[in-house]
Order: sequence, then structure tokens, then C-alpha cells
Amino acid sequence: MKFTELNVHSKLYKLNETTILKVIENDTAVSNYRSFMQQKEIFDLFSQKPNSHIVQTSSPKVFGRWVYITMKRVPFCLTELINKLSEERLRFIMKQLVEIVQEFHKINFVNYNISTDNFLVDENDFVYIMNFGSGFYLNRQPFVFIQESSINWPSKAVYSLGLIFFHMLTGLSPYEMGYNGKNAIDIFLANPSEFESCYTRYTDQDLLLDCICQSNDRPIDVNTLAEIYFNDEVF
Repeated sequence: MKFTELNVHSKLYKLNETTILKVIENDTAVSNYRSFMQQKEIFDLFSQKPNSHIVQTSSPKVFGRWVYITMKRVPFCLTELINKLSEERLRFIMKQLVEIVQEFHKINFVNYNISTDNFLVDENDFVYIMNFGSGFYLNRQPFVFIQESSINWPSKAVYSLGLIFFHMLTGLSPYEMGYNGKNAIDIFLANPSEFESCYTRYTDQDLLLDCICQSNDRPIDVNTLAEIYFNDEVF
């Protein structure tokens, strides 16, 4: 049975052409179970909508330290496609990523897992999100760690989108090491114009700065992001 190792605790097994099995080993299996039940709750909510971006999943089954969940098989991971996308495909996928975050925010849900390896893409470049069990509902959160109490959680999702967009627009992983021992994202923030040759639209630099800076004088939420950079006139 062919499998893909996501990390030391998680593997994906291809059961057939339409279904994969996700197997997780973790010391906190009960926590994982709750996480996947939350994921199933959100799937049930979004699956009622046409063209849902949520990967179809089963209810999780826990046996000891193992958590099992079956999922619809989607052929590609965004991570492996980033440097292979045409301009048209890249923009189409970027817009869908924004729409996915917007859908989560509509139900006051913050997803920790906004990363390229968590998005799947089908043959028609339709994007699915694979994992959102580690997020939380803002209106249900009973306790926030002191060191996190000042964090604007919705803005962190926009920041995460910015890191993905940086990778898609420049072809560089944000944390890829560059000169002087600095990673790519720090080089960009120090001198955004250095990446001008990567941009195909004059708004690309502003898009990245709006997402990644997230300073008090440059706040932006996902709906504003969509309105400015991903409206029908732009696309």
C-alpha cells in the first residue's frame, strides 16, 4: 500500500483511486480525536454548500495511540505545484485561498494550518483544504494564553496567506536562506524592491506588504484583502 510520510507522527495511505487513509500516532490521541471531530463538524457545515473547498472526510476512529480518518483523494499538493504554475493558474489558486479563509472567518473560526502542504489541488486547479482540526472558534475559546492574549488571530491567517503568496510569486520559500545569513522573507521586508523582477503585476509588492507586515499602520483583514486585490475587476 503506497504511503506518504507527512511527518514522524502522520502518514497518508492510498486505499484506491478515490480514497486515502490518514493515520496519526500521537501521545495525545484523545486531543487528536477532538480535533478531528471539530474538523468533521466543519466539513458537515461546508459540505452543504456547492463547490465546497473542504476535503470530504469520515469521522475519526481512535485505537490506542492511533487515529484513523479516511479522506477523498485529491491528486496534488500545493507545495509540489508552486514552481510549475502558469500565471493564470497561479492567480486562480491564490484567489481560492483567500476565499477559503473568508469562509472560515464567516463562522468565527481561526485555522492554524494555512500552509502550502495543507492545500490540495485537483486536475481543474480547484483547491481543497485538508486539515483544520487544530484551529478554534473565537466565540467558544474559554482561555487564551497570556503571551497570546494580544494577538489578532484573524490577522494571523492573512499573514499566513502572505507567506504562501510570497512563495508563489517569487518561487522562494519564505524561510529559504539567502545572503548574509538572512532568510528570503527578511530580505524582502528589508528591501521589497529587490524582488521586483518576480512581480507580474504592479500590485504584487503591495499585496505582500499588506499581508506580511501587519503593523499598526498597515492593518488588513481578509475581506479587505479580497476587495482590493482579488475582486472581479482585477481578475
